[in-house]
Amino acid sequence: MRTKPLILTLETFFFLAVAASIPLQIMTMYEHDLLSMRVLVAQISVYNWLVIISSLANCFLAFHGHALLKVTIPVSFVLVLINNIQVTTHEVFSNVSVPWVASAGYLLMTIFFTLSEDHRRLMMNQSLRWWKSALRAKDQFEVLIAHPGQNPICLQSYDISKSGMYLDCSNPFQREWKSYQPGDKVLLYFRLPNGAAFNCSALVVRQMTNSHGNYPTGLGLKLNPLREEQKRQWLARVQEQLKKSTDNIHNLSIAA
Repeated sequence: MRTKPLILTLETFFFLAVAASIPLQIMTMYEHDLLSMRVLVAQISVYNWLVIISSLANCFLAFHGHALLKVTIPVSFVLVLINNIQVTTHEVFSNVSVPWVASAGYLLMTIFFTLSEDHRRLMMNQSLRWWKSALRAKDQFEVLIAHPGQNPICLQSYDISKSGMYLDCSNPFQREWKSYQPGDKVLLYFRLPNGAAFNCSALVVRQMTNSHGNYPTGLGLKLNPLREEQKRQWLARVQEQLKKSTDNIHNLSIAA
């Protein structure tokens, strides 16, 4: 997913609104203003605080599309339910159905979020959070990749970023690449089109056995820290290719 799914933005604002609703309700019910914050804070119960904290945690995790939402959303619903039972017991609202309606509404919203396709896909596969990755630019050159102590295979780069590269493995006659799994440490040798040679190590962070969008089957690699001169050359190449990509988009928009 190149851009953050809309459902995550909706979740972020929903949980933020839930957290803000508790002090706002107390301000409205007891006619507090912003100058009486100490009194307002004193009237927030322990259960209120638990709901606020869990909602803010959900807000933060939803903003980042983190898999911990699988745990924190059910926990937050339980806390909301306990809080609303306490509210009903102490007859805070004249209409006792208000807390139960609020609980039902919270449950329905969280079910809507967790059952949405984008939410479920992200919870199952955190590597889909591509919007958090560095900017990438198309660049093609041959890359020799090998497990330590084994013979290398030759693959083609598809794109590069400040932190790594993606290797195109769509050649049907080249199947050895499937032995490279996420978490594997590998050795690389490649020469950039401008002549700069690299002999370094990397970590396999992604293996795509099926093409997705514009991306072919392949391997995502995160380069281990480079020597100072190599780092300078790599970043210069990335910036050069990113500039070309921007210029091409600009020229296409003018032509259109």
